[in-house]
Amino acid sequence: MPRLQLETATDVLNLDDILNKGVGVQALRGTVGLGLPEVSVQWLEGAGDGAMFRGQRVLPRDIDLPLHIKANSRAEMKALLNKLSRMLAGECTLRLVEDDGSDWSVRVRRVGGGNYSYGLDTIGEKDFSTVITFRAGDPFWIYSRTSSTKVENSGSGRSLLKGLATMQVSASQAIGKMLLDNTGSAPAYPVWLVHGPGSGLEVVSNTGQGFKWNGTLGANDILTIDTKAGTVVDQAGANRYADLAAAPRFWPIPPGRTSVTASLLNTSAGTIVAKGGVLWKNLVTNPRFESAPTTTPIRTNLMPNPVLANDASNWGAVGASSAARSTEQNRYGGTVASYKTVATGGVTFGGYANSLAGSVVAGDPVYGSMYVYSSAALDFKINVEFKDSANVKLSTVSGSVVSVPANTWTRVGGYGGLAPANTSYVTVACYTTGTLPAAGDVAYFDAALIEKSTSMENFFEGSWSASGIYTHRWTGTAHASTSEMLAPLATGQEGSAGLDITPLLRDTFTRSVTGGVGTSDSGATYTTGGGTTANYWVDGSRLNVKATTPGITYEVIPSAPTALADFDITMLIHTPDLVADPSNPRINIQARRVDGNNFVEARVWFTDANITTSLLNRSGGVDTSTTAYPGIAGSTTNSPVRVRFQGTGNKLRLRGWLDGTAEPTTWAHEWTCSHTAAGPARFATVFPAAYAKGVPATWQFDDLTVTNPTIREGAAQDWFHCWADGSAGSRYGRWRVLPGTPAPKWRVARSKALSRTEIVAGQKYTLLMRMRVQGWGSPGITVALANPGYGNRVMDAVTVSSVGSAWKDVRVVFTAQADASVDSTIGLYCGLPLNPPAAGSGHGTFDIAYWAVVPGDYTGTYFDGDNKDTEIAGYYDWTGTPHASVSTNSLAEVQGRSSITCTWRPRNWMVI
Repeated sequence: MPRLQLETATDVLNLDDILNKGVGVQALRGTVGLGLPEVSVQWLEGAGDGAMFRGQRVLPRDIDLPLHIKANSRAEMKALLNKLSRMLAGECTLRLVEDDGSDWSVRVRRVGGGNYSYGLDTIGEKDFSTVITFRAGDPFWIYSRTSSTKVENSGSGRSLLKGLATMQVSASQAIGKMLLDNTGSAPAYPVWLVHGPGSGLEVVSNTGQGFKWNGTLGANDILTIDTKAGTVVDQAGANRYADLAAAPRFWPIPPGRTSVTASLLNTSAGTIVAKGGVLWKNLVTNPRFESAPTTTPIRTNLMPNPVLANDASNWGAVGASSAARSTEQNRYGGTVASYKTVATGGVTFGGYANSLAGSVVAGDPVYGSMYVYSSAALDFKINVEFKDSANVKLSTVSGSVVSVPANTWTRVGGYGGLAPANTSYVTVACYTTGTLPAAGDVAYFDAALIEKSTSMENFFEGSWSASGIYTHRWTGTAHASTSEMLAPLATGQEGSAGLDITPLLRDTFTRSVTGGVGTSDSGATYTTGGGTTANYWVDGSRLNVKATTPGITYEVIPSAPTALADFDITMLIHTPDLVADPSNPRINIQARRVDGNNFVEARVWFTDANITTSLLNRSGGVDTSTTAYPGIAGSTTNSPVRVRFQGTGNKLRLRGWLDGTAEPTTWAHEWTCSHTAAGPARFATVFPAAYAKGVPATWQFDDLTVTNPTIREGAAQDWFHCWADGSAGSRYGRWRVLPGTPAPKWRVARSKALSRTEIVAGQKYTLLMRMRVQGWGSPGITVALANPGYGNRVMDAVTVSSVGSAWKDVRVVFTAQADASVDSTIGLYCGLPLNPPAAGSGHGTFDIAYWAVVPGDYTGTYFDGDNKDTEIAGYYDWTGTPHASVSTNSLAEVQGRSSITCTWRPRNWMVI
């Protein structure tokens, strides 16, 4: 229920304490003066009947407030009376407090009362009653809650109008109709608060009352116009009343709704700035591929003299009575010549173009084309001829027949398929077919294009000017070397065919298996040797092998790959409970195992002091091995370590490193072996019979991968490219594979533009991406944050299914498995479809519009430092160079925005 409260600047008395607490001060029934105040009315009496109202003035309000004081003791009673007396000695505020916490108040002074009748009102012990008479010079009850409305320059040439339609004005104005809703029963005097910059303030009510202020405010100036006090001051307290135009009317706001027009000239929308600390970070430093300071070749014309700019080198003729460079015709205005051939008559004739020796190797797809200008309407076709270094023709593939109209440049092309073994260069021959030419018929050939592709692409050569984002260059002497088309390459953007996060054998042992090993992530199964199946189990994170008997070798044998000559094997090894002794238990990692007498082997020794490594070659049952046993830096017997064992041809390599540290860039062993035949891989724990420190001991394995190191970056790069497509401001990362090209073992799109130092093991992060695939159907894309070999990974691979031609948003919340700072190659890795689109169809492209790594479980939308700053979304910024640094999102506030605010506190004639 409502209650009365009396207060001064230093004290407060709740006038219902006896009701609520049993002691204190209580306002009693019989209070007078809370209703309508007295008024003094002026009447004009004339000669006629009655009088005419001239006006009125509201008189001060008198309030008689009966009070009762109850205390627990005389001393407490005296303290309460002293407090009341001190408060009544000066100005007080009397409040009527509502149930919702709001209140209505008047400023009062005591003008009488406060006396008592001894023996009737008190006996001087615990009770006291009296009546206090207050007078309020301003008789209106004022509401505690302020009402306000604002008009401001919100940018883009429009004001921000709360609750009503905005009026179109110039960009330097704030103007609008303000709706002032006075919920009180009496008129309320507003305070006008004007934030600069601005000048020429004008405020007019719907009744025509108003004022104009002709002064000027700076960007940080504030003008306050108090219409009740009749004052005009700025933020420094300086009087600015003199800037008012003549006859200002500071009118009160009547009860109900009043429409007001307020305007200010020469305003500003202000600046959004950061408020407080950073809320979120995007740790990707080039998230939209906008930073593209370098270029990369995406197409190569293997014909070194495609437009005969200087001579006819690398051109030739078939079946012609004469052939030579001619300036009579040319395909493009920038060229001055073509290759002219004259028909002998009755036999096929034409021209051909050669690529440079060594420009094509086995497995390359080749497409050849050129333009033909014939004096007669004839049919032409292309032959793609593959030749070795001795100029011996290895194979020929013919293209489709093209009808060439007379005296019209027409393009003829053909796909030669994949180059056979021993290919060194290609001849692209364009000649007549079907109807034989007449003697004297002439054909000109120009703009030859030979490239590693499966379909006809637009012609280009190295002298061409830039076109959009694409530029062109010669790789050597102009018109005597191959030429390239180049596109921007984004910082951190890479692509490779052959190296992927899905090796031939991969196992993270995240399953649970009792009495065996189960099936690997890549589908291989395992058999075991030594002991029983009870010695082998998978606990959801690692493979465990318990060695219970000295002298027994415990083996783990995967079913695939079955025959691998060149190999790269990585794994984590840990024995948490082994007690080392001089017999030196070890782990053997075998590859190329044809049988028990032919294999190569990496050995990891667990000594009393540390963990060491060596290599062994067994050929025909005869062993040779390295003599050095380098230790793994920082290791002890029970340290978890990672090893990489690699073989290419007759070279074996081995290195090891502590788990959680960066993989070394150098090898502990580089050794020549004699056994190079293909065979499967396996690994085993070797427990010497002389081991005497106690059993059992548990060996743990994790992150097993087996790959082919010869299928590496660049193996298919001639037809798998990446670049930053689109124009500046709307770029995206693109990776493209040409249709019909060979399928490599793996194909990866990646970006390393990441602040790795801010990704810490055990912390939660959110990965955001937007991606699409075109020309490949709707495949699944494998996404991870890892290094190329997947040995150092921050986020395990996840598969995003059904990625199609429409942009698809991806969100993955993960806990970092390692510090990203341990490996400078850690970044975003996307495993792409292996099989390219079929020959004759469109390119296969994979695009990333943006990506972000945000610390924490982030539920918002993508952002970077270029996001538009708003008061709601926040303030966005780059911590350094735009598109080359971390970006942040903070709370925002507006500084320097021009605005006009009207505030008032409703007033009531009476309260109850």
